[in-house]
Amino acid sequence: MSSTPIIIWDVDDVLNCLMEFWLNHWNQGNNSNISLKDIKENPPHEILGITKETYFTSLDEFRNSESGKYVLANSILMNWFEGHGNKFKHVACTARPIETMPNQAWWIYYNFGQWINTVHAAGAVRDSKIDYQTGLKADFISYIDTEVIFIDDNEENINAVSKIGTETILYPQPWNNSVYSEEEFIEELNNKLGI
Repeated sequence: MSSTPIIIWDVDDVLNCLMEFWLNHWNQGNNSNISLKDIKENPPHEILGITKETYFTSLDEFRNSESGKYVLANSILMNWFEGHGNKFKHVACTARPIETMPNQAWWIYYNFGQWINTVHAAGAVRDSKIDYQTGLKADFISYIDTEVIFIDDNEENINAVSKIGTETILYPQPWNNSVYSEEEFIEELNNKLGI
């Protein structure tokens, strides 16, 4: 890269372990035993045998709960931030319903506040009337007039942001086609950043 980029981070299932924590909560409340590695698509409502609306309602209720407020940070990325976070500018860009943002904003500043000072809520696809061909996160990123590296676990977001000419890295999760392990993801990020 020719200049120091801004790194734009997705939050849920990248910076934090939301799906894993929500799934544990779901399993306890529904006498179920589904593991994170079984979640091969996101949203996982069909895997769980429920409607998409039931899944989103449960997820959002969890996001707004005390348990949702204290979801663990991704330890691999926390280690990366501790070693390299001060070398770059960071933005959190999330796509979740606005009524779930207070807990998430608190979570970001509590866990990553010494590095991430900007939180953008792109809005959730299910709640918006925006044309999704361009992508809500891509719309936001297109206004940034400097080099960006965008990191997300959602392939649709990655593809939409790639189309506007921005560097992207797909964060590995069971529901996407990332070619990287989490350790290889860190290597790829470091390579792109020249560290």
